[in-house]
Amino acid sequence: MPSIAKYPGTGTSENVGLGTIAWTSPGSITASDNVDASIALTTTNFLSEYLFATNFNFGIPGLASIDGFIVTYERFCDTIRSVQDSKMYLVLDGNLDGVWKNGAYWNVTSSFDTFGSPTDKWGLAGLTPDEVNASNFGVALECQFGDVYATTVFGNVDSVEMIVYYTLYGIKYATTSITNVYYGTTEIQKIYHESTQIG
Repeated sequence: MPSIAKYPGTGTSENVGLGTIAWTSPGSITASDNVDASIALTTTNFLSEYLFATNFNFGIPGLASIDGFIVTYERFCDTIRSVQDSKMYLVLDGNLDGVWKNGAYWNVTSSFDTFGSPTDKWGLAGLTPDEVNASNFGVALECQFGDVYATTVFGNVDSVEMIVYYTLYGIKYATTSITNVYYGTTEIQKIYHESTQIG
């Protein structure tokens, strides 16, 4: 299978939820390069806008069936327990969709926090390759003020990555650009720098 992009081509701050605090430099999430999207939250303005990551340019074959998604955020905050996830959705046709997820508090050192699994469709059964390949498909994150005593807290997201797991002619594949990642049941198999057979 050909190589398929896994970083988003587009990052935006979208006021589509209850949060009103916009992200600074949301377009910086398209690569792991220490150039971050950032957010400043307070006890009164405690909820961010959604950080949209879209335009992944996956190129899933048209006859494939979508099995699941893994999304990884490279991120950190300024103080222990200062920033935490509120809600995280897949973005379908440019809109929040499916079953939302939430996570834990962000780390104070840059870390890779992962959500989903090879069989987790995030509440969107029946997704087609065309929908996943669309430029307005992706993932969106809303975060919130944690439980520290502070006037203002800061969160930073360096990059967003997504792996799509799919089956084509009974063979399972994954789109990825991560090295040293493994997936398997009875036999552990390495995922290479391309769409790779995993089953």
